Amino acid sequence: MIPILSQLFIRQTHGNEELLIENECLLFRSDDQNFEIEYRELETSALVYLTGNKESLTLLREVKGEHRSKGFFESSQSGYLTVEIPGSQLVFDTVLKEVVLSDKQVTFNYELYSSNELISSIKIDIKQQEVSK
Repeated sequence: MIPILSQLFIRQTHGNEELLIENECLLFRSDDQNFEIEYRELETSALVYLTGNKESLTLLREVKGEHRSKGFFESSQSGYLTVEIPGSQLVFDTVLKEVVLSDKQVTFNYELYSSNELISSIKIDIKQQEVSK
């Protein structure tokens, strides 16, 4: 698989607050159904890996020495996100709401729940950058 430099847009909603993040990422596509994404968060320096297809998404996010998040999200079913902080561990329920795959874009939307209460809604858009000639 060849990495394609792409633009990453994250829209995260907590109650009435909305956070927008724009970043560059590497998008790997082996075919029309599967993808892998790798990027480093600018604010936290966290390294993030996402792999998925139209039915599921796996996430690994790590800030060296601080915390690690691992998650599995499945379409129309409950998944989980585990956040490991030195000395404690938090587990959230997740629901993968949407996955859209096209030639030049990958979009997915998931929600995090704690005790059946919506904690956060997250939408991620990845758009391949146009190559200028």
